[in-house]
Order: sequence, then structure tokens, then C-alpha cells
Amino acid sequence: MSRALLLLTLFAISCSSPYLRNRGRDALDIFTVEFQTRAYGASVRAGPVKAGLYHKSADGAAAGLRGGDLGVHHDAEFAVLFFGADYFQKKPLGDLETPSEEDSKTAEETDPSQTALRGKEFRARSPFGTTQPAQKKRSVFKKKGGFAPASYYTQLEVSLGIFFGVKLGINPGELLDALLGWTTLDIFRDDEPFETEQEKALRDNPLYDRLTDEQRQKLKEQMAK
Repeated sequence: MSRALLLLTLFAISCSSPYLRNRGRDALDIFTVEFQTRAYGASVRAGPVKAGLYHKSADGAAAGLRGGDLGVHHDAEFAVLFFGADYFQKKPLGDLETPSEEDSKTAEETDPSQTALRGKEFRARSPFGTTQPAQKKRSVFKKKGGFAPASYYTQLEVSLGIFFGVKLGINPGELLDALLGWTTLDIFRDDEPFETEQEKALRDNPLYDRLTDEQRQKLKEQMAK
């Protein structure tokens, strides 16, 4: 009995380590099994390309495994032939017309969810996977942040609904990220410690590569104050 308790204690301690937590989250990222309400029709999606006739209302419920999170989510989507849109996040969606970069700034100021910190939330329009409608897609290339996260482009999924709906999916990109994660290589940058929006902007600045490790650390410390 005491040996079993010792093993359970050691297992609990090991699972609390950041490395194993990251491996567990990476594994959950691979699959999507979500149950919905107020969902009608059928569609398939391969990356940013959707096909079908489907509508899932933002007022409908959504729960299950999606974006590496097991629980209740907030999402909406529609598909008309090869055009459509997808919205997914942990917290209520609010205005669906709000660009994702503006929404992420708001989330950063109001205690962002883990799915947001890991870069799993998105507001994307098909067939380009941008935050802007097709008629405004040119503006996407003029400023950064106009595209869905990388994992959105490697997702394969099918959605079916007659009021009650189900979404099933698998993500080959997340599978690769999970396998490489055991070597500590994080291709989707979704492992903790999580970066803030300011840290992401700093890392993406061309001048950042010219700084020494010491200078980078000092900048991060100053930003954290």
C-alpha cells in the first residue's frame, strides 16, 4: 500500500513539471472532439479551405476537446461552398467583426486564457485563413497579424449538425509538434513559459537577433515591471 502511494506521489510530482505538462498539452492538441448546439448542415476543412453548407451560431453551446483544451468553449462558423469563417476562443466571442489582433490585445489586458497564451484561438476567414474578408484581403499584407495561427493551416476536420452538432478533427502539424516536443523543439511555440504579446513583438523585431542573451534577458525583465 505504501509503495503504491509512493508511486502515485512521484507520478503527481513528475506531471507537475513544465516539461511533462507541455508534452501532455501537445498530445491534446492533435485531436478535436467537440459537441455543439445550434449547428446545422455539413462541412469539411483542410487548413484554410472549407467546403460545404454549414452554420454554427455563436449563441450555441460548444464543449469537448479542442485547441488542446478539454471543457467549454465559445465558437462560431459558417461555410457556403468554398467560402466561410471560423471563430474559436475560450472566453465569449463578443463582436465577430473585431479583427483578431485587436481581440488579442483586449485579452492580453484582461487575463488571457491558456488557449490564447498558447496561440490556439483564432478568427479566420476561408479560403485564405486571414482575419479580413476576401474583398479586403489586400490589407492583410500591409500589417502583421492578419493571419490565423500556424496550427490552423494544418487542421483537418469535419462538422455535422441538425441543431445538435459534432466536430471531429485531427491535426498532422500538431502531431509533428508533439513528437518533436520530446526533444524540446517547439515548432508551434505553444510550450510554457508562455510569451506575452509584448514579448512576441520584441522577438519578431529584426533587431532582436542582434542582441546578446544578456541584453535580451534585461529587456524582458524591464518589460515585466
